[in-house]
Amino acid sequence: MDWARVRRQFLGDLFGDEEGSTTAAVVASIRRVVLRSMGLWQLVMVPTVLIEPLSPAGHTTLLVIHLGLLAISFVAAADRLPSWVVVVLAYVAFVADWAWVTSLDQPLLLAACWLANLAAALPSFAMRGRAALLLPLAVAVVVPTAMVLTWPDSGSVLPTSVATTGLAILVGTRIGYLVLLDFARRADEERALAETQEHAVEVRQAASRRAAEDARVLHDTVINTLGALANGGAGVADLKSVRARCARDVATVEALTGDARLPMDGNGIRSGLHVDGIRVAHRGVPDEELARREALLPPEVLQALARATTELVRNAAKHSGADEVVVDVAVRDGGLVVTVSDDGVGFDGHVPTGRGLAESVLGRFRGTDVEVSLVTAPGEGTRATLVWTGRAVPDGPGVVPDREDALQAVVDGLQRRASGLFAVGVVVIGVWLAVTNHRGRPTEEYPMVAIVALVCAIAWQTNGPGRVRAVLLPVVLAVGASLAFVLSAAAVDFGRHDIVLWQAICPTGPLLVLLGDRRWRKSAGWTGASVLATVLAVAAVTARSDTSAAASVLVAGTACLGLAIGWAGFQRLVTTVGRQVVTDQEAAARLRTEADARDAASRARRRWAAAGLGESVAILDRVARAEADPRDEQLQRACAEEETYLRQLTQLNPDLVRMGEWFARGLADARTAQTRLAVRSGGVDVDAAVAPALGELLLTAVAAVPAGEQLTSTLFPGPDALRFTLVGPGPRLSSALQGWHLPDGVELSVRNLGPQDLVEVVVPSSEGDRS
Repeated sequence: MDWARVRRQFLGDLFGDEEGSTTAAVVASIRRVVLRSMGLWQLVMVPTVLIEPLSPAGHTTLLVIHLGLLAISFVAAADRLPSWVVVVLAYVAFVADWAWVTSLDQPLLLAACWLANLAAALPSFAMRGRAALLLPLAVAVVVPTAMVLTWPDSGSVLPTSVATTGLAILVGTRIGYLVLLDFARRADEERALAETQEHAVEVRQAASRRAAEDARVLHDTVINTLGALANGGAGVADLKSVRARCARDVATVEALTGDARLPMDGNGIRSGLHVDGIRVAHRGVPDEELARREALLPPEVLQALARATTELVRNAAKHSGADEVVVDVAVRDGGLVVTVSDDGVGFDGHVPTGRGLAESVLGRFRGTDVEVSLVTAPGEGTRATLVWTGRAVPDGPGVVPDREDALQAVVDGLQRRASGLFAVGVVVIGVWLAVTNHRGRPTEEYPMVAIVALVCAIAWQTNGPGRVRAVLLPVVLAVGASLAFVLSAAAVDFGRHDIVLWQAICPTGPLLVLLGDRRWRKSAGWTGASVLATVLAVAAVTARSDTSAAASVLVAGTACLGLAIGWAGFQRLVTTVGRQVVTDQEAAARLRTEADARDAASRARRRWAAAGLGESVAILDRVARAEADPRDEQLQRACAEEETYLRQLTQLNPDLVRMGEWFARGLADARTAQTRLAVRSGGVDVDAAVAPALGELLLTAVAAVPAGEQLTSTLFPGPDALRFTLVGPGPRLSSALQGWHLPDGVELSVRNLGPQDLVEVVVPSSEGDRS
């Protein structure tokens, strides 16, 4: 614990500037509970006022004050009034009660003293800033002075006790609350760290998904079109269709390089099919029903289904030799089944990794609930089935189940810690009051405090699994609480003498410890009932000789059990408020993550702008405008070169969001310089500070390699570092990189290996970005 911060906050604002979900839940819950408790205590004050032998004016005045305090407390609990209003009115009510009583042993005075105790706790729990400290200090002077002025003959003992007790409650509540808030803040810090890491992973994954999907789109459109143009023959026989396809592909490349919406986005499974060279037969559900079903699909699933279906049809046109391909869409168990089949030549079913079907179909459904099956054999046609099961993560409000478990674990720890703190607090205050209430006299308060401390310690230390403990410990706590209440009553002669010194709260300690453990909480009902039975039994016995004392017993018992009930309400509120706060914060985090993911996805598209796709666009545009003949051999050779180049681009690892752009620029520069650049990498990127330095190093190396020579660049993770290498003709490579400067901590070495130079850059793992 940061005790320096504790000291600062004790003398200033307990809460600090920032509140995470756990801290916000604790603060809101305690504030509501103490304010509602103040209101509910007036339901004790009202009958106590009524049973007192007061004048009609006294009854009327006190009833109006306490009923008004009841209403104002609940209004403040609903955040419609500042809490200090309740504190001030509570002390006004206390002084009014004090002014109307005629004896220090009246039940009304006992109830009023507990009202003052609750008012003393309110500033710590319900107010913020220095006012929460200054108001109780002012009360410690003003209220005792008012007590002396309104009843001069009462002596100074009780006014002094009110001042010292109020200050003790102030110190105890502020220290205890600070410890509790420190625990909550640490839980929030751990959760914030986890969320930051999750956020970073989601943003990287979004950029990787965008880069991978863009590569698939480039393959399915531009690369396939360039390949068809390069091969000539039947693929370019229908000039009108070829030109229309080239026009669509030009729009696709422009969208990729300009980070705009792709032309095929928004297409449905059927409406997006533009395939030449084969007849498409649509079967299954009617178009109207399909449109309705598609509207219910998650957008990413619909996009993947539509694009994969188009690619399956295009593959059938290219490879099957069939005249017709059938696209059948059916509804099954609330999901959607798309089957693309032909009766063509088929194949052996082997799908090479990283190419064709592996990426354009199977790769599109990674991370979705779409199941893909492929049935084919040589000479038996091909049938591909895409099944969306209908399972989807809801986008509506609520806490994700694993987050719910995490929240409950934090709440459980918080409740146990809070219960333990309060139990320690009542024991410490109990010892202090036992010493100050009856100076030099041994009273029943000492064994009462000892019993409470003993049973609470036993329960805390022996906490653990086991059926015997789950049964015996609640019994021990119930017996301890009941016996402690009897001893607290005996210390004030069962409400006959010095009742304002009654320690009715100390017996609550065992009940709070019991409520602090979820395994024991189900025993709270009969445990509380046993304490209630004890209170009623003591009141019944006392009533035989003194009904006023019996009323005081009931008031003290209500204070004891009321605290336990209020504590149970606090525990329920922590869970309820915590769930709502987590839901709100997760909604805000989702929006932030979505915005950052969109930005990262846009950055991922920079590789296409950096790749120099202008030549491909120019060729396709000339064909689309009928300025070039697809059957021209020179055009076909140019298309073959562009196809090879673009296929190399699409092989760049999509996880390299930062280095991917530099590798694309390197490939573009190499093509312009007529050198050969080979790029090999894993899926681990470098961070934003290192990527520009490595990128410039790569471009310098490309510029240094003579035309027709080979340069190889690799980026792979090692046990504790990323290793970026360049292998090219020496000594040109080493000479070009002489004296190159890299960021601190990044090491560069150059070695000559005969006719080749090896440049190796070691990037510490902290500088890398592992996905």
